Amino acid sequence: MGGIYGGIFTATEAGAVGAVGALLIPLARRQIKSSEIWMPFGKPPVEFNDCYPAGGRLYVQLFLAITQIPNQFGEYYLVYNCQHGLP
Repeated sequence: MGGIYGGIFTATEAGAVGAVGALLIPLARRQIKSSEIWMPFGKPPVEFNDCYPAGGRLYVQLFLAITQIPNQFGEYYLVYNCQHGLP
């Protein structure tokens, strides 16, 4: 946070600095080994759609289309920004 407020780096760069710091601190304290860092990258990622059967995501899409939740959220966001003058 001090780097952002100090104008040293942007919020995106601060996220990268935080991620590197979160990796280096346990290494310095010897809580993890350097060989353990690469273990998660050897496994295939699990996606949200993999949790459903093949037709399950179609039901989710149908539900969102019928209820119009994405449209209602977008309208609420636009109205809120217009009333409060937010970007």
